[in-house]
Amino acid sequence: MGYSLAGMERVTFWVIALGILWLAAVWGRWRWFSPVGLFVSLFLSIIGLWLGLSIGWMFSGGIFALVAWDVEDFSRKLILLPAREDIKGMKQRHLIRVGIIVILSLLISFGLNSLMIR
Repeated sequence: MGYSLAGMERVTFWVIALGILWLAAVWGRWRWFSPVGLFVSLFLSIIGLWLGLSIGWMFSGGIFALVAWDVEDFSRKLILLPAREDIKGMKQRHLIRVGIIVILSLLISFGLNSLMIR
C-alpha cells in the first residue's frame, strides 16, 4: 500500500505478484520459497523507508511478511510431531500469540502513520 500511495504502480504490481507467488508456493509446498519471500519483503520495506515512503505501511509490510513466514514454518514443524502431541492446542496457542503480535503491530503502525501526518 505504501508503494501504491507513492504512485509507484510497477513496484506495487511486483509486490502483489510476490504475494501471489508466495501463496502458490505454500500450496505447492515449495519449502525454499518462504525464506526468499521473507527476504524480498523485508528488503522492499527497507527500500521503501529509504525512499521516504510511509513508515506505517513499510512497518506493516515487514511484520506481515514475518507472520507469513512464521506461520508457514510452524505448520511445517507440526507435521514432524508424533500423533500423541496436542497439535490442535499448539496451533491455537501459537495463532493466539501471533494474533497478539499482529494487533500490537497494527496499533504501532497506525500510530506511526498518524505521527507522520502531523
